[in-house]
Amino acid sequence: MSEKIDSLKKKIIEFQTNIVELKSNVHNQKQQFTARETNLMQGLFEILDDFENLETTIQKKENEFDKTTKRLMKSFRSVNKKLIRLLKSFDIFQIEFLDNKAVLEYCKIVDTEKRSDLESETIITLVKNGYINKKNNVVLRKAAVVTATSE
Repeated sequence: MSEKIDSLKKKIIEFQTNIVELKSNVHNQKQQFTARETNLMQGLFEILDDFENLETTIQKKENEFDKTTKRLMKSFRSVNKKLIRLLKSFDIFQIEFLDNKAVLEYCKIVDTEKRSDLESETIITLVKNGYINKKNNVVLRKAAVVTATSE
């Protein structure tokens, strides 16, 4: 009887050890997944930045484009919209600033300009869009902005 009890105790200890190891493995897998997901999102945000920069350049010269180039630009915009829709399907949206005011939990101020016609911390230029996961209200990337200062 004593041997059976000892054997059962050993098995229980083995199971408990396995459970601890499995929990640790799951925790590590979650951390790895989160890191990969974060890297993927940052890469997608950089692609969106490139699309936005190209769009700005295109708008300046669009009047000069021939029919074929205009069709190409339409396709380009379509890809951009698909990428934005993909992010939205995962509850990821561009950060919007109400009243055009900088909110430090959603943006980083990369520069300031002395402006007497605007209140301090009014956004003058949006250098890079920020993105937020609205499902869990997590900022994935802060917006980079230039703000007014009264000093």
